[in-house]
Amino acid sequence: HSLKASSPKLNNLIYIGCYILICGILLFEIHQAIPELSDEVTGICCQAFWGWLIPISATLILGAIAARTWRLYRLFTHWFKPGNLISDPILFAFVVFLLICD
Repeated sequence: HSLKASSPKLNNLIYIGCYILICGILLFEIHQAIPELSDEVTGICCQAFWGWLIPISATLILGAIAARTWRLYRLFTHWFKPGNLISDPILFAFVVFLLICD
């Protein structure tokens, strides 16, 4: 009963990361496909957003997956110690720490 089937809050972080990744790719493709958007100001804005959206999305996706894996690792390696369950706020703090480092 101490093992959650799925962590819905961390799944939401993964979904948000996927949506940000899709938006970043679409922004890059729109900039490449429409020649009218290739002026200097729009190009700099698109590249700046694209340069930020891709790393943030990757950190959200991979950070949430790593946090879930860490929770399972701790659960199965310290199963003999009661009360060793890692809560969701700690895992969120881990993902936020990764975002700050990124």
